[in-house]
Amino acid sequence: MAAINGHQRQQVADCLAETFPILASEVQRSFQDGEPDKVGLCLSGLVRIAATLPAEGSEAASFVREVISPSAENILLVCQDDGLEFFEVAAPLLQLEGGEAWTKLLQYLALEGLQKLPDSQESISRLVSILEWAASKDGHISCPPFFDFAVQELSQRMGGALATPADVRKAAKLLMFVHLERPDLLPASAAAIAKTSLMVQPTDLPEVALSLSAMAGLYLRIASLGTSTADVQKHKANESNDDTAVLAGSLEVLSQTAQGLLGPTNSQSDAAFLALSAFAQACRHGNDSDPVRRRVVLSGVQLLDALCQAWTTAWNEKPELLSLQQAHIFVTCVRTFCIGKGAPAPPPSTLQVLDVVLQSITAANHKDARLCLAVLQEIHGDPICPPLLKSLLEAQGVKGEKGGEGAEGGLRQTDQQPGARERLRASMASGSVASQSPQGGFLRRIFGF
Repeated sequence: MAAINGHQRQQVADCLAETFPILASEVQRSFQDGEPDKVGLCLSGLVRIAATLPAEGSEAASFVREVISPSAENILLVCQDDGLEFFEVAAPLLQLEGGEAWTKLLQYLALEGLQKLPDSQESISRLVSILEWAASKDGHISCPPFFDFAVQELSQRMGGALATPADVRKAAKLLMFVHLERPDLLPASAAAIAKTSLMVQPTDLPEVALSLSAMAGLYLRIASLGTSTADVQKHKANESNDDTAVLAGSLEVLSQTAQGLLGPTNSQSDAAFLALSAFAQACRHGNDSDPVRRRVVLSGVQLLDALCQAWTTAWNEKPELLSLQQAHIFVTCVRTFCIGKGAPAPPPSTLQVLDVVLQSITAANHKDARLCLAVLQEIHGDPICPPLLKSLLEAQGVKGEKGGEGAEGGLRQTDQQPGARERLRASMASGSVASQSPQGGFLRRIFGF
């Protein structure tokens, strides 16, 4: 209908104005008859009409006012059957109406409805989908404690090990951002999901990378609890730390799984870099002395080491180095993992890759190359930069200076060694040009490179 304009649109609007009262009567008659098939057809038809009408148009408002609102209580009753049989077609209508029936539905789900779902893998998947939908519709605004109850139900069902890796990922993402009236409930629920993730490990690198990304985001939220005075008052630090340790254990296992799946053909894939970026994300928060954070950092370093070994092996056979975007992720991870009090030293394989990457980025005049150099200058200027890393940077002419010049000003290009390394430089420089295409893969969409 959005494509109709002018006189035709007015004709359609007039037709709808005549039709809505008749439709409202038929809807009420369907509910009075109570036959499940008729009710189902009626609800699905209403959903299709609602989807057709422009959301901000007067026709949609009239449809809600004249057709949905008079039958809201009947629609609510249909939603409250034991198996939530009609929920997916009926609930959107109540959400659209946004009245008291919608609030009652959320209350019913939180206190009774979700608990009535059978114990099965299908029910867990359905529960996750319902919560994703409610989160997308800001369900906590109409019923503030909704997710407090829903998350508890979800974490209890996850403990039965019936979930799939995809369900675990979706559940972790939900807990990353949903509003809870009592955030002190969040760590235990997150730990339950982390324990389930250990029992339903994915078996291919893209799945592992997606799981790592989800669990890293959840770890970051739980680790961030307690940074505000209100949060400190709402949960016990020791219990939260134990729950965070469970999440760290999940990241450790996923790191080991990813390392075992790496090979010459996938070590430079989007999935490999998504997995690596997950650890950089997880390590953003916390102090260097936190033992749980150190475990996460060590898992990230181990994955970085495995990737660097895979890259150097692949480069010996075919010189296809990292794109500038990948190089940026690489140097960011080196900084995140290996710079800090008590941080692990960069593995020899990482220094070997960094040596080649340094020579490659000096040849590229692009913003990603300049960003890489800026990060490396900051690393060199850090007082606790490991001596081997500092020496390598100095050998390539990268120095951090107080009040320094730009990324380009702090760099001196050095003489390049001939042979394979020179060819690798040329390969990377040419590959970086190709990577500027808008179709650069999901790393561009996720990280904005």
